[in-house]
Amino acid sequence: MTTLSNHLKRVPILCLASLLLVLGCVEERGKTPSQIYTEQTAQLLNDILNEEGYCKCIEMPSNRSFIKANEMDMPFYDMRGTIAKRMELSHVSQVDSLVGHWEALMLTKDQLRHDVQLFPDGSFVNDLALYGRQKADSLWMIRCPEFLCSFSKPLFNRDFTMAVIDFGYMGGCLYSGPGICRKIEGVWQYD
Repeated sequence: MTTLSNHLKRVPILCLASLLLVLGCVEERGKTPSQIYTEQTAQLLNDILNEEGYCKCIEMPSNRSFIKANEMDMPFYDMRGTIAKRMELSHVSQVDSLVGHWEALMLTKDQLRHDVQLFPDGSFVNDLALYGRQKADSLWMIRCPEFLCSFSKPLFNRDFTMAVIDFGYMGGCLYSGPGICRKIEGVWQYD
């Protein structure tokens, strides 16, 4: 009988715990995968900007996945194999399970540090085509006296503790492959 009464005393506690768990899940379910992806990307960028410090102007990437964007520019580069190795995946097929392939990046200036300017995808290239190299460079030196940086849409593992991202300044000519970041004690750091 004591066992039954002990179990009955636990029922309200279990009900309360279950209710809190369900409410917590409902709150997270209220966000779309793209909203969660965008929030995680904003935190990643802000942490990179805090670490790197040199970048005050950022051009948004296209909404193509990291892999699709790079396949167009470098069709012979084994991007999937590189990502699998750097993200410590056991098989290349696991690259498709990373977060960031299909989610839309809806980043706004309000999500980044206050001293960062955000420019639409293609801003620099459009000015090159419109004005030519010399005038476009002069224009961007006025807009962004330090550097204009760009980044790829990051790919995250499912628990948002590792990410692959290409982040750097516009005009760089060497490609070293995607960088890996790890979230350590709540802060993203380059590996």
